[in-house]
Amino acid sequence: MDFKQLGRPMQHLRILEIGPGQGRERARYFGINNEVVAMDLDAMAWGFDPLGYLRMTCAQLNRWRLSQWRALFSTITPGYEEHLEAHDSQERYGPRMTSALRHELRQYTDEELFTVDAIYLWKKPRNTYKES
Repeated sequence: MDFKQLGRPMQHLRILEIGPGQGRERARYFGINNEVVAMDLDAMAWGFDPLGYLRMTCAQLNRWRLSQWRALFSTITPGYEEHLEAHDSQERYGPRMTSALRHELRQYTDEELFTVDAIYLWKKPRNTYKES
């Protein structure tokens, strides 16, 4: 399994997926040959849970801004790689961005609005502690 953008095999890695969504498709796919932890801050409903589904419909956009994720990864994982996937969202939804909608969403950048998946990769630092 190769991830062509990275130019290396996606095997035997430890992956953290933030915001996996309802089906956790990427977590399940990459979990075949990797150790994956998926976490979500939004309400998730499973099975017959009408109140849970109501909570999901009231959920807001991701509570963390892209700049906050970048600051977090810069602090705890210096040298991380960021891959933002927008697919065709800007071409599809950009023309629908009326001035009224742009005003309503003015606190978000286009990068934040049109990114579908934000993927962060880093290497675990080597243990530099030497026992005497």
